[in-house]
Amino acid sequence: MTRLEVLDQVRKFLSDEKAPYLWSDDELNFYYDLAVKEFCKHTRIFLKTVEYSTEAGKFLYDFPSSLIDIDFVSVEGRDLDKIPYEFISSHKGILGEVRWFCLDYRPDKVLLHYAPESDGMKVEITGPAIPEGAEIDSAVPVKYSHYLVDGVIATAFTKTDTETISPLAEKYLALWMADIEKVKRDLERQYQHYINRTIIPKGLL
Repeated sequence: MTRLEVLDQVRKFLSDEKAPYLWSDDELNFYYDLAVKEFCKHTRIFLKTVEYSTEAGKFLYDFPSSLIDIDFVSVEGRDLDKIPYEFISSHKGILGEVRWFCLDYRPDKVLLHYAPESDGMKVEITGPAIPEGAEIDSAVPVKYSHYLVDGVIATAFTKTDTETISPLAEKYLALWMADIEKVKRDLERQYQHYINRTIIPKGLL
């Protein structure tokens, strides 16, 4: 469903299809944006890649502000292994020749270990992100876009009921959270299916 299709369904549910509207187009578009961002925050479905250029001798880089987390890092197209920060201090001796990255103990930094050390190497950092601007309309896959109807309705009710949350707002907020959990479970099943298909069966080793 496109943004217009989602908002058309929202207006039908709200019985707000004729002007003057109870909810303006600007309000519903704003609620749509909020619903997409919340959906992406919880499901981690929207991935974004940020590029850096290396500096010789520099291993500590800024955590991309547009990302929630980091899933993959590559230097000149070669993937780095992800290592927990706690692992580094106790295994320094065996990490010298390994290309790796980790989330630094400082939440705004990423520690990269790559070779050779030189300027201008292309670093690509990929992870789940909160979409902004033009990214919003393509952030949610079509197969999940119908859930945004519940998200916009829930957001509209909760933003309108500023003093207290009405029973109707509570109902649709709970439905919206349930939708998000369904998607998270579906994504987990897809990931597990991928793992099961790509791991070599023990009998073939």
